[in-house]
Amino acid sequence: MGLIEFKTRPEYFQATWDGAKNFEIRDNSDKYIDGTEKILLREWDGDYTGRWLRGFTTYVTDFKQQPGYVVFEFKETARSEAEKPAPRDQSPAFYFWAGVTVGSAVVMIFHWLFVWLPPAMLKK
Repeated sequence: MGLIEFKTRPEYFQATWDGAKNFEIRDNSDKYIDGTEKILLREWDGDYTGRWLRGFTTYVTDFKQQPGYVVFEFKETARSEAEKPAPRDQSPAFYFWAGVTVGSAVVMIFHWLFVWLPPAMLKK
């Protein structure tokens, strides 16, 4: 099968990132996890943080799971570069301004200005 992508909450993602957790419990009602899949775990806290782990399944079972769920072992093969995502209140804010200039041949040209503002400047 192809690559299967999963959103993973930060507390579970961090445990997998640190190597303390090597399994996933997932809904398998469509029977797409059979032990031969490539897996992409993406950290999700309401939005993607930019951190991910790629790997594959090695063992899959539904033993003592809720109906339609399986537990599988995850073996990591690659990871994103970021060690930890920037906390939400420290992420830079980007704003843009767009202006239109009309040339001699009535051609519209857009001018873009991107400004980076540290969060401290945005707080009142």
